[in-house]
Amino acid sequence: MKFDSGFISQVRSSTNILEVVLGYIQLRKSGQNHIGLCPFHNEKTPSFNVNESKQIFKCFGCHVGGDTIEFIRLIENMSFVESVTLLARRQAIPLPDSGKKTGKSSKSSDFTDFFRLMERAQEHFQGCFETDSSAQSYLEKRQIEEEAIRSFGLGYAPPGNTLLGILQLEGLSESTARKCGLIRKNAQGNIYDNFRGRIMFPIRNSAGRIIAFGGRGLGSVVPKYLNSPDTPLYKKSQNLFAFDLAKNEIRKRDCAILVEGYFDCIAPHQAGFKNVVAQLGTSLTMDQVQLLRRFTRQILLNYDTDSAGIKATIRSLQLFLSSGFRVNIVSLPEKSDPDTFIQGNGAEAYRQKLLNSQPGIEFALEHFLTQHRDPFGPKGKQEITDLIAPLLLAVDNRIERSEYISRVAARLQIEPGLILQQVRRVRPHRQKEIGSPAAPRLHPLPAEIVLVQALLDSELQPEALPRLNANLIEGLVSEQLLRKIRKIWELNAELSILTLRDQLEDAKDIDLLETISLQSPPGGITLESLLESIRSLQKLHLDKKKRRIQTDLKDKEKMDPCSDRIPELLKELEKIALYRIELDQR
Repeated sequence: MKFDSGFISQVRSSTNILEVVLGYIQLRKSGQNHIGLCPFHNEKTPSFNVNESKQIFKCFGCHVGGDTIEFIRLIENMSFVESVTLLARRQAIPLPDSGKKTGKSSKSSDFTDFFRLMERAQEHFQGCFETDSSAQSYLEKRQIEEEAIRSFGLGYAPPGNTLLGILQLEGLSESTARKCGLIRKNAQGNIYDNFRGRIMFPIRNSAGRIIAFGGRGLGSVVPKYLNSPDTPLYKKSQNLFAFDLAKNEIRKRDCAILVEGYFDCIAPHQAGFKNVVAQLGTSLTMDQVQLLRRFTRQILLNYDTDSAGIKATIRSLQLFLSSGFRVNIVSLPEKSDPDTFIQGNGAEAYRQKLLNSQPGIEFALEHFLTQHRDPFGPKGKQEITDLIAPLLLAVDNRIERSEYISRVAARLQIEPGLILQQVRRVRPHRQKEIGSPAAPRLHPLPAEIVLVQALLDSELQPEALPRLNANLIEGLVSEQLLRKIRKIWELNAELSILTLRDQLEDAKDIDLLETISLQSPPGGITLESLLESIRSLQKLHLDKKKRRIQTDLKDKEKMDPCSDRIPELLKELEKIALYRIELDQR
């Protein structure tokens, strides 16, 4: 499907970028912009800006930027068409007729087919659950209530190839179903359902669209848990179970509870703890940390209490600390998890466990102490210091780090300075930041910034556009950007930040436009500041021309002192000097 420019403009004009972005990350007002931590790279100082009046966003750390559609495309990992469609549906704007398809399917149409097939599979799984007493009995035994079954969309995949049969009956693409991980082909070439005899958990992206499934086997089905493989729609390392349901509550409470399994997530939700999300069968990744950073910087880790769970807790603790989070650890009794604990003790008991959670550094220290044979011997103290040092280094706030160093030193009965020395020896692990520029960036002159902003200001355009000539902009960092503006004006087309951005092809020019657009002074650009900037650029042009003539004159005098060209060059220098004086007097 392709949308014409009129429909895209309608979608843009009906959405407010500030409201859209606030649905994903926290922002605070700063001058004319709203700023926050960038959701697209790891940072500790906010460099992500949103300008509501200009309807654009820009990160000055990783240099991504754009309009509402581009923000949705990046944060939801969607195609352009899918982003426009999502925003249109949110605003209840009817989609235009897609017309006839020609040639091969585009990536965006492939994604549409993927989503459609996942929804059809979900309908099938839910329908099977409603008619299967064994599946219903299993969830009843697990104390999963009907409301939770509905809100999480739980279903059932019966034994056999029932989904494959539906695909064949309805003429749906088996190839697409294989790419989505719904069906498989064995070594003999036989196609079969991937999920059979399992309670089904739909996994959704942050927009609420199904992108994968997890299945819990009933009876003797093995393996016990089976998850969708990575697909064009789904990367398990980039998603969290129930994030679509929990994200608003996470923002509201400024805290997320992270657990390990599906039922460990559903049980707290059912008990009223709506800010719980779960990992998807893998160790915590930096992508998942960044996903949570959009909404909070406070985490309660509630993993299993066995040795593997504690090891995962400490690994996740370091990842969160290195990304600027405050992390507490929720400790449940041995062999308990959130699901079994809430079933056996109730919601209030779980709430008390959350309130009594332990700071991550203290939890790790106590674990290291209990695991060591001689923790307070000279060698034991050194080894425990080596283990705790990377965690202390990961604490971003210096005051907090200093306090934890004092606590660790007191617990180990050694001088805080010795702990600090060991921390300084640890080489910090730095995550590669997405979108970091590979080469030094050129910066526009203040006069260039004013000129570009004036050209994009509807009130100042009539004054600025006629003065935009080739001599004025030659050699400027923004030359190509200004040439494009002049071309749009000559075509008598609409000139705005968003329409200009659509027509730029060079990523450097797009970056420059976004950067300049967010640098308006508090009082805005005035006619006086515009005229002064134009004079400044005219002087700059004259100075460049003067240097070229002086170089040419020097060469002529050296090679041919009697050249007729020498008087002409002297006359041009005189004209430049006079014009320069005139500009100074304006």
